[in-house]
Amino acid sequence: MDRQPLVRAAWLWCVLGAGCSDDATTDPAFDGPTYAAVLHPDEGGPFEEPVGFVASSRSGRIAALDLKHGRFLAVAPAASFLRSPWIALGRDRVLTEIAVYAPSNDVVTLFAGDAAYPGLLEVPWIVGAGPDTVQPEASDVTFDDADGNGDEATLEGLVLRAGSTTTEDWILTCKEDGWEVWGSRSGRQPKNAETGAHYLSGWRELEFTITGTASPGDRITLGTDTGVVEHDVGGVVEAMALAPDRSVLVLSVWDGSAGSLVAWDPAGGVRLGEVRLPEGAHPWRMDWDDVGERVFVADASLPLAWEVAVDGPDPSAWTVTGREMPAPVVDLAWIAGDFGERLAVAPEGLNRVDLLQLDTDEWVDANPITPEVEGVDLSTPVTGMASAPLPVPLLEETEWGAHQVREVVAVSLLSGRMVLVQATDGCLAQDEVGPHNVDANSSSDFCSFDDQGSYSDPYLWEDETTGWQMVANACAGVAQTETWTLTYDEVDQAWRVEGSRSGVQQGMAHNDERYVSDGGEVSFTIMSGVYPATDGDAWTCSVEDGVLGFSGDLDRDDDDEYTFAMPGRPAVFWYDTGPTGGGWDPLDRRSFMLWPITGSDLVGRVRLSSGQVEVVWR
Repeated sequence: MDRQPLVRAAWLWCVLGAGCSDDATTDPAFDGPTYAAVLHPDEGGPFEEPVGFVASSRSGRIAALDLKHGRFLAVAPAASFLRSPWIALGRDRVLTEIAVYAPSNDVVTLFAGDAAYPGLLEVPWIVGAGPDTVQPEASDVTFDDADGNGDEATLEGLVLRAGSTTTEDWILTCKEDGWEVWGSRSGRQPKNAETGAHYLSGWRELEFTITGTASPGDRITLGTDTGVVEHDVGGVVEAMALAPDRSVLVLSVWDGSAGSLVAWDPAGGVRLGEVRLPEGAHPWRMDWDDVGERVFVADASLPLAWEVAVDGPDPSAWTVTGREMPAPVVDLAWIAGDFGERLAVAPEGLNRVDLLQLDTDEWVDANPITPEVEGVDLSTPVTGMASAPLPVPLLEETEWGAHQVREVVAVSLLSGRMVLVQATDGCLAQDEVGPHNVDANSSSDFCSFDDQGSYSDPYLWEDETTGWQMVANACAGVAQTETWTLTYDEVDQAWRVEGSRSGVQQGMAHNDERYVSDGGEVSFTIMSGVYPATDGDAWTCSVEDGVLGFSGDLDRDDDDEYTFAMPGRPAVFWYDTGPTGGGWDPLDRRSFMLWPITGSDLVGRVRLSSGQVEVVWR
């Protein structure tokens, strides 16, 4: 709190026209946001509400977000209009997954993988009780007179900026057309510096003026430091997962030909050991159980998911078990409830999420009508998933008007949507109505009849509860949004059934008999009527899938405000709202997903119970 007057003074200095330097907070917030991590108050750190961190793969920066208030994290509580600087790691980096570690109230450290410069990045962010963020420092500037002709040049007015400057070496090389500026992690700068002229690097990493004399080939070198440490862990860190008790950080490491799991001590900053997986294995994304006894690892090459029983800090004592999967696994999530423990997995190329009962090693059958035991078809590849730690009140209501409360796994889809898989049955969470028959042609009937021959009067039996003529499968996700056509065939004395997405069905519908489509998507009964159907008579019925989906349509009014292109893996968080202090006052614990949208350079806050993307950062 004692830093707030300084923040106000700085802001007032800008407003009065004394001038503010053009700093990194004016840049776009995200450039290819890929992964997110969340620091909850009970995990340490100086914050009373959850703080989110989002890594951008194309800028080498991490942004800090105030998740509860839906804004960028402010530099001080009294200055919400001044967002904190980015956490800069160098624009040449390609950041992979990140994790946040806060062992105390005045220390917050981030860990990040880097595909461009393989290794584990240890990134100190808060190092004092202010909270005080790390400020960049510079080493001594040195001049190399390459031709020995007695030239001497140096840098005057050197300025470094938090949020732009990172740990790296800088080399300024004198050329015929000026000084080429190159940073070991920021790369070659887009413009050269000129002797005697003010210079600002591409993303404001350095600001200076070169004075003195120099000849082509002469060099000026210096180092900048923000405390970032690069640890060699034997390859590229493609994924990471911090244990619930924050005692160990497990890394999925790929060296180009083989994969392994590396155990890292976040407190000591040392490697604890390594778990080598069988030949051909490629460890990928991970998820812990709730007590930190097991970590589950997806395999990107083999049709396996690895269950690693963690027994102490020494990985040599860990036990690795491979569980067979339908295909290599894109992502996975552990979840538990009254049903026991289940592992949600997204098999590569199959566009679905399957649920494995861990104690019996049996798959949950979301659609018993079909012979296959598998999850519902999502019609698009999965890009990431995360389970909600608490049951979520959903839009679907019980018979007495209360919201259904279920354990769910949030699934990010390449199509730009997020859906919720119910861990109880493998069905998708539904919207307010759920899968249903809709009016196909704005007439008073849900289904329309086209009488092609002599007069016929068959009719579709109406469901007594809903009045629907075509009943969609109650398991949201089984029935697709499509149009069904029922065409009478006089030769077979039955109706051919075809869905605009499901295709021609093998089974034909007969009068006065309940019909169920091949995949159980829909069912109906065609009654004979007084005048029989003739060849070519057809019913047309439309069905809505009724799936609760999150997308750029923020208020779900069928009018997209944003394009959500190539969404990434979500990160779960929650916070409490409502009155406190009396001991009996009810608290509303709300569950959310922090959702990076990689292709659109956006990040969303998804409230699971309301079915909406409430906040978009950009």
